[in-house]
Amino acid sequence: MRLLVVTEKCGPEDAQRDGGARLVATLRRAFGDALSIIQFGPCADASATWHRQYPSDCRDRFAARLDRASFIADEVAKVADDFTDVLFVHVSMQFGLPRLRARSWTFPMFLTPSYIASGESVPKPYTEAEKRALASTDRVLTPSHLERRQLVEVYGVPEGRIRVIPRGVSRELLRPRGRALAGRPLFCSVGTIKRQKNTVGLLELFAAVRTRHPGSALRLVGPVQDRAYGVQVDDAIRRLGLGAAVERLGYVPPAGIAA
Repeated sequence: MRLLVVTEKCGPEDAQRDGGARLVATLRRAFGDALSIIQFGPCADASATWHRQYPSDCRDRFAARLDRASFIADEVAKVADDFTDVLFVHVSMQFGLPRLRARSWTFPMFLTPSYIASGESVPKPYTEAEKRALASTDRVLTPSHLERRQLVEVYGVPEGRIRVIPRGVSRELLRPRGRALAGRPLFCSVGTIKRQKNTVGLLELFAAVRTRHPGSALRLVGPVQDRAYGVQVDDAIRRLGLGAAVERLGYVPPAGIAA
Protein backbone atom coordinates (compact mmCIF):
# COMPACT_ATOMS: atom_id res chain seq x y z
CA MET A 1 0.00 0.00 0.00
CA ARG A 2 1.32 3.43 -1.01
CA LEU A 3 -0.71 6.42 0.18
CA LEU A 4 -0.85 10.01 -1.03
CA VAL A 5 -2.46 12.62 1.22
CA VAL A 6 -3.80 15.78 -0.46
CA THR A 7 -4.18 18.61 2.04
CA GLU A 8 -3.59 22.26 2.92
CA LYS A 9 -2.91 21.99 6.65
CA CYS A 10 0.07 19.76 7.24
CA GLY A 11 1.98 21.01 10.28
CA PRO A 12 0.62 24.45 11.24
CA GLU A 13 1.53 26.29 14.41
CA ASP A 14 -0.25 24.90 17.46
CA ALA A 15 -2.81 27.71 17.70
CA GLN A 16 -3.94 27.04 14.11
CA ARG A 17 -4.09 23.27 14.47
CA ASP A 18 -7.55 21.91 13.71
CA GLY A 19 -9.19 18.59 12.88
CA GLY A 20 -7.61 18.42 9.42
CA ALA A 21 -4.09 19.03 10.71
CA ARG A 22 -4.53 16.48 13.50
CA LEU A 23 -5.82 13.96 10.97
CA VAL A 24 -2.69 14.36 8.83
CA ALA A 25 -0.49 13.91 11.92
CA THR A 26 -2.39 10.73 12.83
CA LEU A 27 -2.02 9.32 9.31
CA ARG A 28 1.70 10.08 9.34
CA ARG A 29 2.17 8.22 12.63
CA ALA A 30 0.11 5.27 11.42
CA PHE A 31 1.64 4.76 7.96
CA GLY A 32 5.15 6.18 8.26
CA ASP A 33 7.24 5.86 5.11
CA ALA A 34 4.32 4.39 3.14
CA LEU A 35 2.68 7.82 3.16
CA SER A 36 3.51 10.88 1.04
CA ILE A 37 1.94 14.32 1.31
CA ILE A 38 1.22 16.93 -1.35
CA GLN A 39 0.43 20.19 0.43
CA PHE A 40 -1.26 23.20 -1.19
CA GLY A 41 -1.41 26.79 0.00
CA PRO A 42 0.87 29.60 1.18
CA CYS A 43 2.40 27.85 4.19
CA ALA A 44 4.93 25.13 3.35
CA ASP A 45 5.66 22.42 5.90
CA ALA A 46 8.98 20.60 5.94
CA SER A 47 7.27 17.23 6.46
CA ALA A 48 5.36 17.50 3.15
CA THR A 49 6.77 15.54 0.21
CA TRP A 50 5.66 18.25 -2.23
CA HIS A 51 4.37 21.77 -1.70
CA ARG A 52 2.42 23.75 -4.28
CA GLN A 53 1.66 27.47 -3.97
CA TYR A 54 -1.72 28.55 -5.38
CA PRO A 55 -1.35 30.71 -8.52
CA SER A 56 -4.02 33.17 -7.33
CA ASP A 57 -5.59 34.37 -4.12
CA CYS A 58 -9.24 35.08 -3.26
CA ARG A 59 -10.71 36.25 0.04
CA ASP A 60 -14.00 34.36 -0.35
CA ARG A 61 -13.16 30.79 0.58
CA PHE A 62 -15.96 29.16 -1.42
CA ALA A 63 -15.02 31.04 -4.59
CA ALA A 64 -11.34 30.32 -3.91
CA ARG A 65 -11.92 26.57 -3.60
CA LEU A 66 -13.81 26.52 -6.89
CA ASP A 67 -11.15 28.62 -8.60
CA ARG A 68 -8.29 26.37 -7.43
CA ALA A 69 -9.95 23.08 -8.39
CA SER A 70 -8.28 22.64 -11.78
CA PHE A 71 -4.84 23.62 -10.44
CA ILE A 72 -5.07 21.05 -7.62
CA ALA A 73 -6.34 18.42 -10.07
CA ASP A 74 -3.43 18.99 -12.46
CA GLU A 75 -0.80 18.81 -9.71
CA VAL A 76 -2.29 15.70 -8.08
CA ALA A 77 -2.60 13.95 -11.46
CA LYS A 78 1.17 14.35 -12.01
CA VAL A 79 1.97 12.06 -9.05
CA ALA A 80 -1.19 10.04 -8.31
CA ASP A 81 -0.31 7.08 -10.54
CA ASP A 82 2.54 6.15 -8.20
CA PHE A 83 0.09 5.42 -5.36
CA THR A 84 -2.50 2.77 -4.54
CA ASP A 85 -4.65 5.13 -2.45
CA VAL A 86 -5.21 8.89 -2.48
CA LEU A 87 -6.67 10.55 0.64
CA PHE A 88 -8.29 13.99 0.33
CA VAL A 89 -8.40 16.03 3.54
CA HIS A 90 -11.41 18.21 2.70
CA VAL A 91 -13.88 17.48 -0.07
CA SER A 92 -12.91 20.68 -1.93
CA MET A 93 -9.42 19.27 -2.61
CA GLN A 94 -11.19 16.78 -4.89
CA PHE A 95 -13.37 19.19 -6.89
CA GLY A 96 -11.52 19.16 -10.20
CA LEU A 97 -10.43 15.55 -10.27
CA PRO A 98 -11.93 12.85 -12.48
CA ARG A 99 -12.07 9.29 -11.14
CA LEU A 100 -8.54 8.13 -10.36
CA ARG A 101 -6.93 4.75 -11.04
CA ALA A 102 -5.93 4.73 -7.36
CA ARG A 103 -8.59 4.18 -4.70
CA SER A 104 -9.86 7.52 -3.39
CA TRP A 105 -10.75 8.35 0.22
CA THR A 106 -12.53 11.55 1.22
CA PHE A 107 -12.54 13.23 4.64
CA PRO A 108 -15.28 15.84 3.97
CA MET A 109 -14.38 18.14 6.89
CA PHE A 110 -17.63 20.19 6.78
CA LEU A 111 -20.33 20.27 4.11
CA THR A 112 -22.84 22.81 2.83
CA PRO A 113 -25.67 21.98 5.33
CA SER A 114 -23.30 22.64 8.25
CA TYR A 115 -22.00 25.87 6.71
CA ILE A 116 -25.60 27.06 6.30
CA ALA A 117 -26.39 26.08 9.89
CA SER A 118 -23.41 28.25 10.89
CA GLY A 119 -25.00 31.24 9.19
CA GLU A 120 -22.86 31.23 6.05
CA SER A 121 -24.04 31.76 2.48
CA VAL A 122 -22.86 28.95 0.19
CA PRO A 123 -23.01 29.47 -3.60
CA LYS A 124 -24.90 26.79 -5.53
CA PRO A 125 -21.88 25.90 -7.75
CA TYR A 126 -19.95 25.00 -4.58
CA THR A 127 -22.64 22.58 -3.41
CA GLU A 128 -22.82 21.05 -6.90
CA ALA A 129 -19.04 20.56 -6.85
CA GLU A 130 -19.38 18.76 -3.50
CA LYS A 131 -22.00 16.46 -5.03
CA ARG A 132 -19.78 15.57 -7.99
CA ALA A 133 -16.77 14.85 -5.78
CA LEU A 134 -18.73 12.70 -3.35
CA ALA A 135 -20.37 10.78 -6.20
CA SER A 136 -16.97 9.80 -7.62
CA THR A 137 -15.04 8.92 -4.45
CA ASP A 138 -14.59 5.30 -3.36
CA ARG A 139 -14.75 5.75 0.43
CA VAL A 140 -15.85 8.52 2.80
CA LEU A 141 -14.56 8.72 6.38
CA THR A 142 -16.06 11.06 8.97
CA PRO A 143 -15.99 11.38 12.77
CA SER A 144 -19.57 12.69 12.76
CA HIS A 145 -22.86 10.77 12.69
CA LEU A 146 -24.54 14.07 11.71
CA GLU A 147 -22.27 14.35 8.68
CA ARG A 148 -23.01 10.72 7.80
CA ARG A 149 -26.73 11.58 7.67
CA GLN A 150 -25.97 14.61 5.49
CA LEU A 151 -23.95 12.43 3.11
CA VAL A 152 -26.82 9.97 2.73
CA GLU A 153 -29.85 12.27 2.81
CA VAL A 154 -28.53 15.38 1.02
CA TYR A 155 -25.82 13.96 -1.26
CA GLY A 156 -27.14 10.46 -1.91
CA VAL A 157 -23.88 8.72 -0.99
CA PRO A 158 -24.54 4.98 -0.48
CA GLU A 159 -24.24 4.09 3.21
CA GLY A 160 -21.88 1.22 2.36
CA ARG A 161 -19.25 3.74 1.23
CA ILE A 162 -19.30 5.71 4.51
CA ARG A 163 -17.50 4.86 7.74
CA VAL A 164 -17.91 6.84 10.96
CA ILE A 165 -14.76 6.82 13.10
CA PRO A 166 -15.25 9.05 16.18
CA ARG A 167 -12.17 10.99 17.29
CA GLY A 168 -12.76 9.93 20.87
CA VAL A 169 -11.34 11.21 24.14
CA SER A 170 -8.23 9.91 25.88
CA ARG A 171 -9.17 8.17 29.13
CA GLU A 172 -5.77 9.15 30.50
CA LEU A 173 -6.72 12.83 30.32
CA LEU A 174 -10.41 12.84 31.22
CA ARG A 175 -12.10 10.41 33.60
CA PRO A 176 -15.88 10.66 34.06
CA ARG A 177 -17.06 11.19 37.60
CA GLY A 178 -20.38 11.87 39.24
CA ARG A 179 -20.72 15.02 41.29
CA ALA A 180 -23.42 17.24 42.75
CA LEU A 181 -23.66 20.94 41.91
CA ALA A 182 -22.37 22.97 44.86
CA GLY A 183 -22.54 26.72 44.48
CA ARG A 184 -22.64 28.65 41.23
CA PRO A 185 -22.42 26.75 37.92
CA LEU A 186 -19.04 27.08 36.20
CA PHE A 187 -18.96 26.22 32.49
CA CYS A 188 -16.00 25.50 30.24
CA SER A 189 -16.00 25.39 26.43
CA VAL A 190 -12.99 23.84 24.67
CA GLY A 191 -12.72 24.59 20.95
CA THR A 192 -11.28 26.98 18.42
CA ILE A 193 -13.18 30.22 17.91
CA LYS A 194 -14.46 30.32 14.36
CA ARG A 195 -17.85 30.52 12.72
CA GLN A 196 -18.38 26.75 12.44
CA LYS A 197 -18.16 26.37 16.23
CA ASN A 198 -21.00 28.88 16.76
CA THR A 199 -19.37 30.55 19.78
CA VAL A 200 -21.89 33.40 19.54
CA GLY A 201 -24.72 30.87 19.89
CA LEU A 202 -22.94 29.42 22.93
CA LEU A 203 -22.76 32.87 24.51
CA GLU A 204 -26.48 33.42 23.90
CA LEU A 205 -27.22 30.07 25.55
CA PHE A 206 -24.98 30.99 28.48
CA ALA A 207 -26.76 34.34 28.84
CA ALA A 208 -30.06 32.46 29.10
CA VAL A 209 -28.59 30.20 31.79
CA ARG A 210 -27.54 33.26 33.78
CA THR A 211 -31.15 34.42 34.02
CA ARG A 212 -31.72 31.38 36.27
CA HIS A 213 -28.23 31.22 37.78
CA PRO A 214 -26.94 34.83 37.97
CA GLY A 215 -23.55 33.83 39.39
CA SER A 216 -22.64 31.50 36.53
CA ALA A 217 -19.29 31.87 34.79
CA LEU A 218 -17.99 30.63 31.42
CA ARG A 219 -14.40 29.88 30.50
CA LEU A 220 -13.52 29.77 26.78
CA VAL A 221 -10.47 27.64 25.98
CA GLY A 222 -9.18 27.83 22.41
CA PRO A 223 -7.51 30.21 19.98
CA VAL A 224 -9.25 32.62 17.61
CA GLN A 225 -8.80 31.11 14.13
CA ASP A 226 -11.17 33.55 12.39
CA ARG A 227 -10.37 37.13 13.39
CA ALA A 228 -13.54 38.61 11.92
CA TYR A 229 -15.64 36.10 13.86
CA GLY A 230 -13.55 36.79 16.96
CA VAL A 231 -14.75 40.41 16.75
CA GLN A 232 -18.35 39.14 16.62
CA VAL A 233 -17.67 37.09 19.75
CA ASP A 234 -16.36 40.19 21.55
CA ASP A 235 -19.43 42.17 20.41
CA ALA A 236 -21.75 39.41 21.68
CA ILE A 237 -20.11 39.45 25.11
CA ARG A 238 -20.74 43.20 25.34
CA ARG A 239 -24.24 43.02 23.83
CA LEU A 240 -25.32 40.31 26.26
CA GLY A 241 -23.80 42.08 29.25
CA LEU A 242 -21.60 39.11 30.14
CA GLY A 243 -18.42 41.08 30.81
CA ALA A 244 -16.55 39.54 33.75
CA ALA A 245 -18.69 36.38 33.56
CA VAL A 246 -16.68 35.18 30.55
CA GLU A 247 -12.99 34.31 30.81
CA ARG A 248 -10.93 33.92 27.62
CA LEU A 249 -7.90 31.65 28.01
CA GLY A 250 -6.94 31.43 24.31
CA TYR A 251 -4.72 28.60 23.12
CA VAL A 252 -3.88 25.89 25.67
CA PRO A 253 -1.53 23.01 24.74
CA PRO A 254 -3.33 19.61 24.57
CA ALA A 255 -1.46 18.34 27.64
CA GLY A 256 -2.86 21.24 29.68
CA ILE A 257 -6.50 21.03 28.65
CA ALA A 258 -7.53 18.47 31.30
CA ALA A 259 -6.23 20.73 34.09
